[in-house]
Amino acid sequence: MVSRPTVQARARARRWDVRADILNSARSLLAEVPFADLSIDMVMAAAGRSRTIFYRHFDDRQQLLLALLEELGAEMTALGQDWAQESAGQVIPRLREDLGGLVDIWVRNGSLMRALAAAAAQDPEVDAMYHALANRFIAITGERIKADIASGASTVADGTETARALVWMTERYLSECFGRGPASVPPETAKKTLGDIWVRAIYGMSPDC
Repeated sequence: MVSRPTVQARARARRWDVRADILNSARSLLAEVPFADLSIDMVMAAAGRSRTIFYRHFDDRQQLLLALLEELGAEMTALGQDWAQESAGQVIPRLREDLGGLVDIWVRNGSLMRALAAAAAQDPEVDAMYHALANRFIAITGERIKADIASGASTVADGTETARALVWMTERYLSECFGRGPASVPPETAKKTLGDIWVRAIYGMSPDC
């Protein structure tokens, strides 16, 4: 006889599988239609499930979008933490690698980022969550820069404000490159450009480093 905890675990796994299907369907559809035109019926048809299933996981389209933003935020924050925890000798290579990972996220999710930007302009909750994500990234970046200032690796005057300027500059640059339709520059160009800017701004070193 199957134990009750195992049955419960399988039920939770099925629930998360359904949720993932809904999120993946919404993400794919956003590559084809703007969020304003995206209906719950469209999402559930793409997921191969009934509309009633949607409401077991989300209250409305806004909550669906917030869930997609939360997934992206976790992925982006993990990149920032990698660099923040890197040893001094590998900090610049890790910074370049993680900025490259950030570009890849935007390349994969350009349509979703467009949807988020449009929703944030209309919805205070989406806007607040988007800024909360940026602020987490700024905090992680700021702590790394402060540590580098303390060790003598960086001579910037203010770690937090340098982080704020770099993060929002990067967000705007990636939005222009990959969040407004077809990519306006090759991803490798964006990676090199951002790496050069961050290395020069924080460490005052040649972009060739």
